[in-house]
Amino acid sequence: MVDMFALDDELAQWDAALPEVQGSERLQLLMALAWHLRQRDPARARQLSADMLPLLAVLSPQDAALYRARLQLITAEPAWLRGELDTAQHHAEQALHLCQQVAATQPVAAAACRADACWVMAWASNDRGRSADGDHWLRQA
Repeated sequence: MVDMFALDDELAQWDAALPEVQGSERLQLLMALAWHLRQRDPARARQLSADMLPLLAVLSPQDAALYRARLQLITAEPAWLRGELDTAQHHAEQALHLCQQVAATQPVAAAACRADACWVMAWASNDRGRSADGDHWLRQA
């Protein structure tokens, strides 16, 4: 699970540690950095996401699905911020589907991921002028 917020100093420490770590520790660090950079530096978040993809092959299908859901959200939020609402919604829907796949085995992580996906769906709905849909998604979150 990822924290909601991280300070710039924390990001700098994680970034400095990245060249020294391997395996699952590297995957976790890449995820944390990409997640917290998704709005601050979307291009860097995409680069870090691409670096994660080969590392997912060693995970269980359930763990990989949860990481893939977060990767969908790392793509969805910058798309929403750019006003690419169809793209944001598509990636948020994909994340919701992946969260559902892992809900039985990882309920807490899946619920947190689902809440983040619902948040994207809510704001995309609001930006389309569909505030009732936005309210629905916020209640789901």
